[in-house]
Amino acid sequence: MGFTIKHATLSNVPDEGVPGEIGPSEWNQAHSITGADPIVILATGQSNFTRTPALTWGPADNCFVWNWDGVDGHIGTAFVAIDTTVMNVARKFASDVAKANATRNVYLINISFSGQDISHWMTGASVPDVFQNILNNITPALAAIGRTEIDVLIWWQGETQTSNPEDYVANWESVHGRFTAQSWFPRTTPVMLFGLAPTTISGSVRSDITNAYLQTIGRNDLDMRMFVYPGTFGASQWEDTLHMTAEGYNRVGKMAANEFVYGPCRNILIDPVTGYIRSNVVGRPAFRNLIIGGDFTTNPWQRGVSFTGLGNAYTADRWQWVPAGAAVVDITKSTDAPTVTQAGMFSQHCLDLAVTTADNSIAATDLYFLTQKLEGLNASFLGFGQASARRLTISFWVKSSKTGIYHVALRNGAGNRSYVAAYTVNAVDTWEFKSFSIPGDTSGTWLYTNGVGINLAWTLACGPNFQGAADTWNASNVLGTSNQANALDTIGNHFKLALVQVEEGIGASSFEALPQDIVLDRCQRYCRKSFALATTPAQNVGSTVGAGFVMSHVASASFGTRINFDSRMRTTPTITTYNPSAANANWRDVTNSVDRTVTVGNQSESGFTIKGASGAADAENYIHWQASAEL
Repeated sequence: MGFTIKHATLSNVPDEGVPGEIGPSEWNQAHSITGADPIVILATGQSNFTRTPALTWGPADNCFVWNWDGVDGHIGTAFVAIDTTVMNVARKFASDVAKANATRNVYLINISFSGQDISHWMTGASVPDVFQNILNNITPALAAIGRTEIDVLIWWQGETQTSNPEDYVANWESVHGRFTAQSWFPRTTPVMLFGLAPTTISGSVRSDITNAYLQTIGRNDLDMRMFVYPGTFGASQWEDTLHMTAEGYNRVGKMAANEFVYGPCRNILIDPVTGYIRSNVVGRPAFRNLIIGGDFTTNPWQRGVSFTGLGNAYTADRWQWVPAGAAVVDITKSTDAPTVTQAGMFSQHCLDLAVTTADNSIAATDLYFLTQKLEGLNASFLGFGQASARRLTISFWVKSSKTGIYHVALRNGAGNRSYVAAYTVNAVDTWEFKSFSIPGDTSGTWLYTNGVGINLAWTLACGPNFQGAADTWNASNVLGTSNQANALDTIGNHFKLALVQVEEGIGASSFEALPQDIVLDRCQRYCRKSFALATTPAQNVGSTVGAGFVMSHVASASFGTRINFDSRMRTTPTITTYNPSAANANWRDVTNSVDRTVTVGNQSESGFTIKGASGAADAENYIHWQASAEL
C-alpha cells in the first residue's frame, strides 16, 4: 500500500513539547494514517497552473477536479473527471497522489490566474482578486464532497513581480496568514512551493532570486512546507523562458507528488543552482560582509561625526560623498536606526544626509551619490570579469524624505562596466529594508589588486549622461535610470542609510555584526590618525593626546622621529600634519610656546619620518597627523 494521508489537526495529534510548533513525528501522525476520507488539494498560482498543453495520458480514476472555468467572479458547480487529452501540472500532482491512495478519492480545486503578481492574493487586491475567487469557490466545493477542510495547498507563483520584489517573503507570509485565518485551512495544512524556471532558462536573474525567496518561505516552517524545483529538468522540458512543455508538467507533477507522498528529496537549505548552503542559512560567518563600516554605530567615524557644506569628501570611515551640481549637503552620525524588531539586531546610528542647498533641476552632467569602493584584493574571489563570476546580494535599511525609485550602482574601477539595481522608497521618513541580488559580470576589466575592485554607489540623483538600463550589465558609467528620484530637490530633505551589507550569493543573510575593534582595524588600512578616536582632526585642537612627540636637545638643530603604524596601510599614504596649539601644520614647541617648521618624508605602508627645524634645547615638541590611503 502506498503512503497515505489522513487529514488531522493539532487537537488530535500529541504535541512534541514545543507550544505552537509541529514537529516531525506530529507531521507523520497527521499525514500517514490510513483512512477512507477524501483528500482535498487547493492549487493556486499563475500560468504554470492554468496551462493545459496537449498530451494524452491516464489520470487516476479516483481523482476529480472542480469545474471552475477560470473566469474572475465565476463559481464552479461540481467535481468532474480529469481531461485525458491535455496536461496540467496541478492535475498531474493530484492524480499521482490519488494513485498512491487508491482507496480514497482525491479532489483538486485549482483557482489560478495567469500574469498576476502576489498582490492579487493580498488584502485590498485589485481585479482579479484571486483570494476572493478562492473564497467564492472553496465553500461550495467542500460542501459538494461533504468536507470542511483542505489537506494541502500547492503554490506556483512569482514569475510576475510587484514593484518591490524584495518584499516577496513578507507578502507571501501575509497571504498565508489569510489562509490560516480560514476555518477550512488548519494549522497542519502542508504547503508545496513550486520554484520558477531557473535563470539559465528564463534569462533573468530575478528567477533565481525568487527561488531563493521561496526556499526562505519553506524554511520559515520546515515542518509544514516543501520546495519543489522544476529547474531540475533541462531545457528540453521548457517551452519558453517561463513555461514548461506538456511532458515537463508531467514530470514536475510526478516529482511533486512523490515528495508529498514519500517525503521531500530536495534539501531546502541548499541553493539548487550552486549546490552551496544558502547564505541566509549559514548566518553570520566572519567577514562575509564586503562593506567595511556598514553599521554606523561601530563605524569609527575617524574624520568626525558632523560634516557641513560638503563637496567631494569622505565622511564616515570608508564612505565618500560625490557631488557634481548645485546642491550642498551636510552629513552627520545620527541617533536614528531601525529597531531590533525590524532589523533583528540593535544599532543606534545611521549615516544622515541633509540637503542645505537644493538642486531641483538636474542637468545632464549632474550626479550625486554615496559610495564605498571595495578593494580588489577583498573582492577578487568573486571573479568579476571571468566566466562563472559569482553573484552578489546587497542589503540595507533606508529612510528618506522623498519617496520614489532609487538605484544602487555597481561599477568597475575604470567606470566602463556598470549594473544598476532599482529599489523603491515607499513611505516618507520610514525605515525600509531593501535587498537585491546582482549577477557577476563575466566581461570587462576588474582589478584584483589593492586598487578599486568594485565601486558601489547609492544614487540620490543623476542626469541623463549617467542614466542607462537597469538589471543588466552596461558597458558605460551608469548610476541610475530615467526613473531615478531627485532626493536633493528640496532644502531639508534627508536620506539615511543603516546596516549596509554586500555579500556573495543570492539572498541577504543577517547583518554581520563585527566587534568595534575589528571594524577599526579594517578601517585603519585606509585611514588612521594620531588624535583620540573621538577627536576630529583639525588644527589647534588644544590637546596633545596621541600626538607625535620629540624632545629637542640642541638649540637651532633639527629634530625628528619615525612614526610606525601598528599595521600596514593599503598603499603609501598621504600624510597631513596638524599643530595642536596653533592654526598651522607645524610642530608645536610647548616648552617655549612657538612653532617649528615640519618636514614629512620616507612615507610607506608601514609609516613615515617627520622632522622639525631649528629646535630649542631641552624643549618638548608635539604634532598631530592623519594618514590616508583611501581608494
